[in-house]
Amino acid sequence: MHFDWDEIIERADTDSLKFDFAAQRGKPEGLLPLWVADMDFRSPPAVIDALTERSRHGIFGYTDTREDYTDILRAWFSRCHGWDIDPAWLIKTPGVVFALCAAIRAYTQPGDAVIIQQPVYYPFEGSIRENGCRPVVNELVYADGRYSIDFDDFEARIMENSVAFHSAARTTRWAGYGPRPSLCAWAISA
Repeated sequence: MHFDWDEIIERADTDSLKFDFAAQRGKPEGLLPLWVADMDFRSPPAVIDALTERSRHGIFGYTDTREDYTDILRAWFSRCHGWDIDPAWLIKTPGVVFALCAAIRAYTQPGDAVIIQQPVYYPFEGSIRENGCRPVVNELVYADGRYSIDFDDFEARIMENSVAFHSAARTTRWAGYGPRPSLCAWAISA
């Protein structure tokens, strides 16, 4: 399938969070946002076709996932990380920011330190602050085309700040496009 990744699609005046609401979110006008989760290319035809076909049913009530969804996740964790997970460990959430906020509320008290590793999805720091906690930054080190953790600094930040929770970024490599931070959140006890 050929797909035109270079087609320019105007996003202004479409209620786009990253283009139409930048000033309200404290960003300078005219800033070129380079988000990962909201890309500026048209969805592939196969995705549009699947959504169109599903919408023809006409009922948009509550749905759930079937066992094959869990099977796919378990296979991915096993293949990519050598980790066999128990399906009981998986909790579905409406999004990563919601999950992060819920985890912060569950594992911390107001004023606790939560460590983040930059570069990370920008709402992580705001979510920490909005839930009454203090963000502590352990910068990821970029070298030889990949990010890694400075474990000495990581441990020092945990000890110096009595960190109660760790909100982590995992960096992946997209073929031909270099490193891209992606998201994961893990709870730790101090």
